Amino acid sequence: MKNKRTWSLIVAGLVFALVVALDLVTKELIFKNLVPNKGDNAKVIPGFIDFVHVENDGGPWGIFSGSTIGLVILSVIILVLMLVFYALRLRQTKEKSSMWLACSVGLIAGGCIGNMVDRIALGFVRDFLNFQFMDFPAFNFADVGICVGVVVFIIYFLFFYSKEDKNKKKDEKIKKIDKKEGENE
Repeated sequence: MKNKRTWSLIVAGLVFALVVALDLVTKELIFKNLVPNKGDNAKVIPGFIDFVHVENDGGPWGIFSGSTIGLVILSVIILVLMLVFYALRLRQTKEKSSMWLACSVGLIAGGCIGNMVDRIALGFVRDFLNFQFMDFPAFNFADVGICVGVVVFIIYFLFFYSKEDKNKKKDEKIKKIDKKEGENE
């Protein structure tokens, strides 16, 4: 890969599009065909997973219930901060941009947009995945994108962020040495 920055943008965009499409398409299909009414339940794998019709007008686990406008504003703020960080990091690292960061940005942004579409259009988020083997609230693919994206973001910070900075400093030293050698000739 000659220019990792270009590939990073492509990867982030593709992951983003995949998460948004998967989330919105599955919601439409599940809610129109399998669980059309609030409270409906369709067994997928008995004892393991069901599709349920849940209208969540709050955040994760129903916190901030009834705060649709506040949650949209919070989502926009988080999305903007994430994209600004990503843009600045791409600028800093030049051609050494991490695919871990690209994937995390695509996952988190895709999840934010998937749920934001529901909040703005419907006033609530449609959740339908329900694991029966554990006590966990219903969720959707946007939620999965956000959660996986946050984990990938943490991995990026723990294992790759400082390496990118070290590589950048190393490259800057090499350029200074090359420049000095060129001036001395």
